[in-house]
Amino acid sequence: MRAALHSLSPARRSTGPGALDPLETAPASLEPVVTAAAARALRLPLEAVGLDVPFARLGLDSLGCLELAGELELALGIAVPADAVAEHSTVRSLCATLGGSSGGDVLDRMRADAVLAPEIQPRASRGPQSLIEARHVLLTGATGFLGSAILDVLLERSSAHVTCLARDSGVKSVPAGRPRVTVVRGDLSQPAAGLDPDVWQALIGDVDAIVHAGASINWIAGYDALRDVNVLATRELLRLACDAGASFHFVSSVSVCYSTAGPRAVDERHHALGTIDGLHFGYAQSKAVAEALVREAGGRGLRTRIHRPALISGDSRTGRFNRDDMLSRMIAGCVRMGTAPDLDWRLDALPVDAVANAIVALSSVPGLDTSHLVHPRPRHWRECVLWMRLYGYDVTLVPYRDWTDRLRDATSDADHPLRPLRSFFLDEATDGLTMPELHEQDRAPALDARRTLAAVAEAGVDVPALDAGLMDRYFAAFVQSSMLPAPKRSRARRGGGIDTAALGAVPFATGHSIISELTAWQSGGACGLFRVPGPDARPLVLKIPARAADVHAVGEALAGICGERLGAAYREFGARLGTAEGAAREIALYRDGDPVLRAHTPHVVSTHADPDAQAWSVVLEDLRGAPLLDAVDRSDAWMTSHVETAVNGIAAIHGAWHSRVDELQQRPWMAAARTTATMIDMTPLWLALANHAAPLFARAVGLSLPSMQHALIERIAEWRPLLEDAPQTLIHNDFNPRNVCLRRVEPAADRRPDPGADRPANKPRPDPESVAPRFRLCAFDWELAAIGTPVRDLAEFLCFVSPADVDRPWVERLIVLHATRFAAAAGVTVNRDAWHAAFGAALAEILVDRLSIYAMVHRVRPQAFLPRVLRTWVALHSLFPVR
Repeated sequence: MRAALHSLSPARRSTGPGALDPLETAPASLEPVVTAAAARALRLPLEAVGLDVPFARLGLDSLGCLELAGELELALGIAVPADAVAEHSTVRSLCATLGGSSGGDVLDRMRADAVLAPEIQPRASRGPQSLIEARHVLLTGATGFLGSAILDVLLERSSAHVTCLARDSGVKSVPAGRPRVTVVRGDLSQPAAGLDPDVWQALIGDVDAIVHAGASINWIAGYDALRDVNVLATRELLRLACDAGASFHFVSSVSVCYSTAGPRAVDERHHALGTIDGLHFGYAQSKAVAEALVREAGGRGLRTRIHRPALISGDSRTGRFNRDDMLSRMIAGCVRMGTAPDLDWRLDALPVDAVANAIVALSSVPGLDTSHLVHPRPRHWRECVLWMRLYGYDVTLVPYRDWTDRLRDATSDADHPLRPLRSFFLDEATDGLTMPELHEQDRAPALDARRTLAAVAEAGVDVPALDAGLMDRYFAAFVQSSMLPAPKRSRARRGGGIDTAALGAVPFATGHSIISELTAWQSGGACGLFRVPGPDARPLVLKIPARAADVHAVGEALAGICGERLGAAYREFGARLGTAEGAAREIALYRDGDPVLRAHTPHVVSTHADPDAQAWSVVLEDLRGAPLLDAVDRSDAWMTSHVETAVNGIAAIHGAWHSRVDELQQRPWMAAARTTATMIDMTPLWLALANHAAPLFARAVGLSLPSMQHALIERIAEWRPLLEDAPQTLIHNDFNPRNVCLRRVEPAADRRPDPGADRPANKPRPDPESVAPRFRLCAFDWELAAIGTPVRDLAEFLCFVSPADVDRPWVERLIVLHATRFAAAAGVTVNRDAWHAAFGAALAEILVDRLSIYAMVHRVRPQAFLPRVLRTWVALHSLFPVR
């Protein structure tokens, strides 16, 4: 806020004789001016506005903040944002900022506040440590979102009587009519938490546990504005706990861990006070100081627990949410603006019911004095934006500083959801960065929560997945409560399909991809991979492919959040990318009796196809344990012998189907072969994909790669005919380690390895499989199968498995192997020069379409393999350029 004041133009400052420049004036000199302005705004007598009387107690609300800011502008001759008033709870703290009180003064106050008074000493403990076994619990914050959930859990899981501390204005919000609930009046901003002395003494005699969940949660207020409620109240409640001999359970925040002056990795043992100079917003500072008080009380013998929740989302069962929290306002604001900031945020949000259950369940876990209540499988912010788009809101990701420019204008509307958070997004905290930028993953410390997650699992606390079903529940609640408008458009969701529950099917954890989950949600029925019991309890895999229309809908939403031009191009041309009839195509191929295809695919137990109902499924062998399964991120595991095995296998398939191209073209599930004409016609999509991918490609390889990509798009008419002129056959069209593995076929004793066969010509490396069993290719996921040239599969595969310093002789050997094997299987003669030329053209096509599509997915869900594959592509292209 002070930076904003300094940036005012001179014309906005009072320059007349005797005018005060608040930025050059001692805070004490400003106090009469600010007190008088506050009295006018609040319509109170001057004597009612004390220097340290909280504005909130005087009746200042959000509209009053605007009025007081206006009064201060008239009195001081500068622009005073309403946020500046909201940040400070008293006349004194507001004057300190307006008058330029130094950050060092605040740090000194924080360190002084972190010292627990020596007379606060615990008496002998009474009662159990566990909240579940407690007899009488004092709960603060019961009128709040988390506190009310904790109250529900205490009443459900314990037999304790719960006394809830609430201000006068909140007493009626506590369900006092419920059995075992008593409400006492108090105020956390006051000494002794505002409790009547008789009530204080009664609690000392009866309470055996205190859960302190009450706090002033404010993302823009400074430390001084939050000090009374978040720090001094904690001190007072620690005094009460010590006098009562009660256990003390403190709700803090993981924000205390995100210090720019702290270590790069932080676990539950982190003491936030030691790095408080790197915490740049008041809420985290106040919680760090309060934690220090709790730790000191614990060191004196008080039984304490500190719980650090991350973002808290709505109730997983009902969708009930907190309208005023950061996440709710962020979603509502982005929907209203039609844009979302492109931030590298981890959306580490636990449903409020899970947080409440964890706090109660972990209350007595030995050795876990501090817990990190985070989600075991967090999402990314961009995944949430994708969900908004698919749900029906036209939201697009834009660079952060472009978004803040739009936010600055949008929040001139008093009712904008993000207006109260303007300074959080707009003010630079340190090094020219705002708070959201400081919390991006490459800047924020890594949060280690392994001990907590293990304890949560051991305690049996249910942590709902942050999946499409849960987000659907949340967004339905947003719309029902008018937090969000009804979406402008919605796609019909189909129900029905296979009853996986009746089959005892258990979903596979397959990378936790929001893309596949949203596709399943869009389908409205079961979709994906499931483990099912087979004969003799042998596990099998049930695959239920997604409907093509649903795959396209998710792709269109993904393109839409990446940019308006890409979204428009995808709407026009995305249906030509090969997903149409993908489910029917895969099932048909699994049903085909071709012995070569059967030898190189998983064993098929059964298939189901109902085109009228748009329902397909296949039951396959369970390949878990197969060599190189899911080895897309382990390129070094692919020895030369493995690569040769895969090349031999796919070439055999290519050869077997070469004579069946005419037959394939007649099948209703086979898409028409791509031609040069269709590639040229789709140029708007290729250019939109290239423009979107350019920043990623430049970071991974250098500026030359985006330039190279644009040049290849411009020259499609020159290189694409090389692929049409090459032999045509059935190709996998998604042939990479994500969709293949190897199968052992004979014992090691039956062969002797070639000592030189299992290493690249240019990079000797040990091959632990050189004396292992012989292998055979096993390829699956045939949804994108197409009619094309065999070298397309070869080129894609080598982009994934080639060594980093690949050289021409090694690749040449594999190209010749592929051509020779194909020619033998197809019974044709292959022109090797044309085969090499087609290989270079296939590399060009892979960059133009496939790797650019991966870049689009990477925007939402990072594909760890992609930078490496891009570098390998450049190396291969330099060896085999398009001629």
